[in-house]
Amino acid sequence: LAEGGTVYLLLIIAGLDLHWSVAKASHGRVLWEVAKLLRAPDDSFSGYLIRSNIIPSVAYLRARLPILLPGLPTKIDCSNL
Repeated sequence: LAEGGTVYLLLIIAGLDLHWSVAKASHGRVLWEVAKLLRAPDDSFSGYLIRSNIIPSVAYLRARLPILLPGLPTKIDCSNL
């Protein structure tokens, strides 16, 4: 799901204790389809939920919990992966 555009989504999944639900959905193309919707939300109800709930939540986490890797030779900002 992080392929959908952000590692912060993994924090949301862990924080809401949804890892078992995600593991059950990992068969077939379900997660790939969700990642595709996360990258480019369409006009469907799912796209609306992503734009109105998930994107603002990720933006909040990104602002409050920046993920940096300072030990590397160059500073890498992981908040926009």
